[in-house]
Amino acid sequence: MAKLGDFLTKDQKTDLYKSVRKHILNLPHVKQNSWDAFFIIIFLILVADKKVRPAEQAFFDDLLSAIFDKDWEPSNLIKGKIPAESRQINLANKVLSIYEDIRSLDDDAIKEVVQSLATNITDDNLKTLCLLCIARLAISDLELARYERKLIFMFAESWKLDDLLLEIKFKRIKEESDSYFVRSLLSPNLGLYDAQGLSHEQYEEIVHLIHQRGLNVPGDELVSELFQIYRSEIDRKHEIDIKDIRKENDKRTRERKKKHQQDMKELNKKFRYKRSRYGPAFICKNFLKKLNFHRDSFDNLDEKFESSDIWNSLSKLNMGKHINDKLIRTKRIEARKGWLEIPNITTGSSNLGRIYYHQSEDKNWHYHVYVDAKGDEKTQKKVFKQIDLWKRSKFV
Repeated sequence: MAKLGDFLTKDQKTDLYKSVRKHILNLPHVKQNSWDAFFIIIFLILVADKKVRPAEQAFFDDLLSAIFDKDWEPSNLIKGKIPAESRQINLANKVLSIYEDIRSLDDDAIKEVVQSLATNITDDNLKTLCLLCIARLAISDLELARYERKLIFMFAESWKLDDLLLEIKFKRIKEESDSYFVRSLLSPNLGLYDAQGLSHEQYEEIVHLIHQRGLNVPGDELVSELFQIYRSEIDRKHEIDIKDIRKENDKRTRERKKKHQQDMKELNKKFRYKRSRYGPAFICKNFLKKLNFHRDSFDNLDEKFESSDIWNSLSKLNMGKHINDKLIRTKRIEARKGWLEIPNITTGSSNLGRIYYHQSEDKNWHYHVYVDAKGDEKTQKKVFKQIDLWKRSKFV
């Protein structure tokens, strides 16, 4: 919206601002922290958008009634006697007249008036009360006009109470998303869309926060209680929804895990088939026919050896060439009669590969062979126990 100041020359603006300062000087003279100082600020917000709706009037009346009531604790912050009705009408008319003159000017002009009025409130607690009152009054009609918002922000800045507006979520009102379905329907005629309106939930939450902050205007306690019940119900429903989501997620996770396990089972089955067909067992039985391998040797060869050195040693053992090979050093295994060992075979990550072999009495084989990678002492004892058992079963 264009302002009158946008069309004026520098000299014209100077003359107008002189007029503004004259108006400021003509503001009613009031005592600090008095009823008059409080009333002027409240009335200024009431007429800020040049409309006084029934809801605003009702809250304004409730607020005045509360202030008149000496039992209302915040009323003790306001000094002096409450003036006669004629004095109140006179104050209202002066404020309205001055605001009519400056409303179309730049923000600086309005700010001068606001700062002049704000300096009449020096008590910190009364500043807080005033700001809560004008914020509550501004939203009482479920709307927040641009001038209402502007004035309230200016008062908050003058009193250094910007954090209070954040606390009661007043600053978030105009930051809410307006990308609603109805707005999209009205896109050809956006003039019908009122962006100043508050949702009922916004209104109740701000009233609740203002009430909690200490502005106990009669009637607001009911709004606050209803909001707390509503929020409690929403939180309870949210917890239920979270539990349901977690249950559903756990269920899907279990289903995915089960399917993954089934898929892995099928893959392992296929892999075992391939390995049994073309793996170490296939190689040993088809290319190392003079060696009788313990069945565990095939898995050990597959899982523990990456280097081809093991196959070179087995090939030489198969052909009996290991005896004269200077690189292969065999030794007897202590306390294991008939058993010999080819140690220090590279596995790919260490030289702990071992071939344990025993002379065969069967003419089909030269040796009975157990292949392993040496582990700790406990594992070693287990291996020796296996080859002893294998020997007692006549290498079957």
